[in-house]
Amino acid sequence: MRRKVIGAVIITIGLLIALSPFIITKLQSENFSKTISEYEQIIDNTDNDELAEDLEEAKRYNEYISTGLDSDDKGNYYDLLYYGAQGEMGYISIPEQNINLPIYHGTSDEVLTKGIGHMEETSLPIGGESTHCVLVGHTGLSYAMFDNIQDMKNGDKFYITVQNTARTYEVISVKKVAATDTELINIVQGKDLVSLVTCVQGLGNERLVVTGQALTEELSTEAGIENITTDDNKSDFKENISTDQASIHQLILIIAIALVFAAGIFIFTVRYKKSRKEKNANESENSDKG
Repeated sequence: MRRKVIGAVIITIGLLIALSPFIITKLQSENFSKTISEYEQIIDNTDNDELAEDLEEAKRYNEYISTGLDSDDKGNYYDLLYYGAQGEMGYISIPEQNINLPIYHGTSDEVLTKGIGHMEETSLPIGGESTHCVLVGHTGLSYAMFDNIQDMKNGDKFYITVQNTARTYEVISVKKVAATDTELINIVQGKDLVSLVTCVQGLGNERLVVTGQALTEELSTEAGIENITTDDNKSDFKENISTDQASIHQLILIIAIALVFAAGIFIFTVRYKKSRKEKNANESENSDKG
């Protein structure tokens, strides 16, 4: 009996250890989803004129990045598209890879542990001709970030949302390059591009670069900025986020059941040992009296 109990405890502990990366990823995913929801609330509560002014400032920055002219008018990078206490500029969604991550300014270690970093001196993610936005994310953390982009292929789609506008990008290139190779992230005249960059695990000197091009056939020029997707797309993102949260709650329930099971076994074992000792003591006492 004792061996069976110990075996059950070991199996339960082993199961929890095996699930720990998945558990951490799911819990962190819920944090990301909460951040994205808060971002959308902030945008909804911001005056439209202020949002339009922010876009104009971001557009001027992109013109500077594209042409190198009028550097005095490019503004302070870290003030552009800065929303909320943490300064999210938007978020990226890749439903097929279960990715919904906030986007922040810069690519410091601090930024890359809490979301996706926008590479300074590349175009801000508002779309438009002759822009190339570069987004950087970690691979191989205790929770998943850009790990799954290695599974993307030409024709796949991802979505960039800034303010209340989501843009659709179709993958046109998936390549591994040297860390010092910047050719794939250069601006291509007339193109609206976004590149997703992450480390190749085990190879610190290589990067995976997934490049997407805006679906230009869907472009409109509302407010001078290309509005590529609709509210239907945004509802798809929210549905995806809601699904993540539901699966997290299910996972927490499974963990709770496993812990209760382990605790039950532990309590049973302690009581079983105690009853055995008492029984042996009584038998010994009766034997002495006899």
